Amino acid sequence: MSFDIRTGVFHFKRFGRRIVHGEDATLGSITGLPPAPAPNAALSSLSGIGSVRAERLAALGLRTVEDLMRHRPLRWERQVDLATIEEAKATAAADPKAVLVLHGEIERARAVRAGRPRFEAVLSDESGTAQLRWFGGLWLQNKIVPGLRVRVEGKATMQGRTMILTNPGWSVHDEAATADPSAPLRPVYPATEGIPPRFLHDRIRSLIKEVVPAMVDPLPETTRQRWNLLSLQDALRQLHQPNDESEIEAARRRLAFEELLGLQLVVARRRYGIRTAKPATELPTNDALDTELQDLLPFALTGAQTRAIEDIRQDLERPVPMHRLLQGDVGSGKTAVALAALLQCLRHGLPAAFMAPTELLAEQHHRTLSSLLGDRFTVHLCTGSRSVAERRTAADAATAGRPDLFVGTQALLSEHLGLQDAGLVVVDEQHRFGVRQRALLRRADVRTPHLLVMTATPIPRSLALTHYGDLDVSILDELPPGRTPIRTVAMHASKMDAALARVGERVQDGEQAYIVVPAIEPGERVDPNLEELVPRLQQGPLADVPFGVVHGRLDRSTRDDTMAAFRDGSLRVLVATTVIEVGVDVPNASLMVILGADRFGLAQLHQLRGRVGRGAAASTCVLVADPATEDGQARLDAVVSTTDGFVIAEEDLRLRGPGEVIGERQSGLARLQFARLPGDEELLEQAREEAATRIGDDPELTAPGHAGLAQLANRVHTPTETLEGG
Repeated sequence: MSFDIRTGVFHFKRFGRRIVHGEDATLGSITGLPPAPAPNAALSSLSGIGSVRAERLAALGLRTVEDLMRHRPLRWERQVDLATIEEAKATAAADPKAVLVLHGEIERARAVRAGRPRFEAVLSDESGTAQLRWFGGLWLQNKIVPGLRVRVEGKATMQGRTMILTNPGWSVHDEAATADPSAPLRPVYPATEGIPPRFLHDRIRSLIKEVVPAMVDPLPETTRQRWNLLSLQDALRQLHQPNDESEIEAARRRLAFEELLGLQLVVARRRYGIRTAKPATELPTNDALDTELQDLLPFALTGAQTRAIEDIRQDLERPVPMHRLLQGDVGSGKTAVALAALLQCLRHGLPAAFMAPTELLAEQHHRTLSSLLGDRFTVHLCTGSRSVAERRTAADAATAGRPDLFVGTQALLSEHLGLQDAGLVVVDEQHRFGVRQRALLRRADVRTPHLLVMTATPIPRSLALTHYGDLDVSILDELPPGRTPIRTVAMHASKMDAALARVGERVQDGEQAYIVVPAIEPGERVDPNLEELVPRLQQGPLADVPFGVVHGRLDRSTRDDTMAAFRDGSLRVLVATTVIEVGVDVPNASLMVILGADRFGLAQLHQLRGRVGRGAAASTCVLVADPATEDGQARLDAVVSTTDGFVIAEEDLRLRGPGEVIGERQSGLARLQFARLPGDEELLEQAREEAATRIGDDPELTAPGHAGLAQLANRVHTPTETLEGG
């Protein structure tokens, strides 16, 4: 075997090459048997798989023989193989979860196009009949025809004396005779149109003995021994032909480790790239900075803030660029920590940048930081809506390299602003600031700026170690004194009028409130929306209450004027979409009513709730919803049960999965087949330790025995996240 580092492809020498009658022949030609397909052979090269079926397999992510061998079963089932349909009815009535295996003849069949399209058939044997239904299975009408003898398997429901199998697996009876009766557990594979689970089962079973021994294990033997992992060959055999559940879990653990190691190799390579990038400017701290910070802040720091500031100061004193994530719940005081870092940079005579995800939030940070810094430093606001003269002034200041602070959106990264010499970049709401943007900062001409990224959306540890693994982490896990916990209640949608009436009552007592809706105008779904709600409020509970409306389609000046009026108390209620999700700070607002709350994500609900409870008054968040799904109800239950953002984040990960949480469905995290996040945190820690060791010894993974690891990392990730792109 050889490995082409340029293409990342393994080349296998053909096994058993012999000289026969003066010719070079394979072992297959000697025995008369066709040679076993190579693991990297296209599935379309196999007999019985034409171009149409190959396209359908590709829809399942299966393009090569090795892909097929690594295809994870949907589940494993113990079969109840019964002699007659009549016996099966008794079993189905007693145990609806039993997987039945029936043999019989198709008595009649038809395609039903009315309503929900489906294909129906009647299976009969000497004892009785069973109904078969395949929703979306109209393509079966030319395959399952009267007179055909078939074997079907699946779970059944009873409607009186009628037994119905919905979307059962099936095969022609002669093919079923080849099934392996000795396997106590049988894998069931995900299917797609034209690729029934039985086809995948039979194909994998026929290839596993021929192909798996030739597959190259990407994990070095020392890695397998260190973490007590199966070989690739044993793992695949136990995955597809398990003797019991313990073999399935051992196989899953091995293959999950492989996936997580691929992720961690890329993370470790990025961290190595940070350590070896152009150096940052060393920014030593001193007692005078402590004194100045205390003078600037109108409150005492919490213990968590003090610890985070110490982490940051130690980073800033080193020539290695800081790459730190500051995460803390809503109201935990991240801006004060960022101010300490900014002050340390500015006092050393270097410009600094503070980036926010939206212009609205950038303007708010500009007001806050300008107020705190006073006349000590010039604070520029750099957004697209600024006048040409204002932008020119900011650009001139950036080019001059004065110790000014530049606040804006990600446009601050643009070359024309001339901020390449910034000593520190602070990024708020870091989930909007990904790996690619972080890499841009390491391409400075002379020195790399220190980087501090912040988020009010707590990140589960598993994501902090993977998607954000190139960042060191500081956590603000306590709130400043005087903050009253927010009370959260759920109300059924039928009580929406009562929830809105509560808003009217609270504002009469001098408080302010938010009403949040999921949509601006009516759509296909019957969601609460601004277009229908505003007249209802004007004629009902807010008839005598000054209120404003903000949403993403308003022009910026109108939106800003409305927000300013709400901030200064001229407006008592703000009716809005999720444009208020982050950054809006109105301490007098103590009530939030979220209509259609089941339409929002879990983290989004938590962020919205964080707009209240920012003052001394007791605050309430009311979730008004009629959840149509179990997940929708689970989201509401989670928000009601806790105000701990870290607990919320873990539950959000459990409900949505890592790809949805990070908003990148094509990331390596989104494509995990075997690893469970949450669930495999211990395995993730082991993979992280292994990756750090391997990259520490061989950063480019070019040493003998590491070719498989390099290929593994590149296979798991998108091109922009490969070792080369790190």
